[in-house]
Amino acid sequence: MKLAMSNRNTYLGSPEIHLRKFKTHHGVRQDLGPMEFRSSWEANTARVFNLIGLQWRYEPKRFYLTDTISYLPDFELLTQPNKWNAKWIEVKGLWNRGDKRKLKLFMQLFPEETLHVIAGKEYRQMAKIFKPLIKNWEFSVSRRNKMAKRKKKGGC
Repeated sequence: MKLAMSNRNTYLGSPEIHLRKFKTHHGVRQDLGPMEFRSSWEANTARVFNLIGLQWRYEPKRFYLTDTISYLPDFELLTQPNKWNAKWIEVKGLWNRGDKRKLKLFMQLFPEETLHVIAGKEYRQMAKIFKPLIKNWEFSVSRRNKMAKRKKKGGC
């Protein structure tokens, strides 16, 4: 299984400092190489791809949609065909203003490109299956906070 990386995602500096700087779990993961992931969901998705033997690249290509709007898909799947019948994978935990519009515009302007969005329900199903199999699986911030509060109250 090969891990392909784009030059854009090289990291210079201390991972400890970098990880503390962002609250969205943005940063380098030792088990995934030197690239910076923007979220724990993206890092976990990369771990799933590795486990099931998919070759992938993280954020390798930016698509220009208008003069002022661009789109950077999270993953390019080099393994074809795959479960999603897609070349590009977008992992969406939080939807920001304009995200859906941007995805629709991408699909209109680049109809030859295939895109699959892994969002809440699908991600949770994936987590249920693969979390027990992946040693470095990361919990989301809200899940981690809930677990810490339970421990403080004397719960499980």
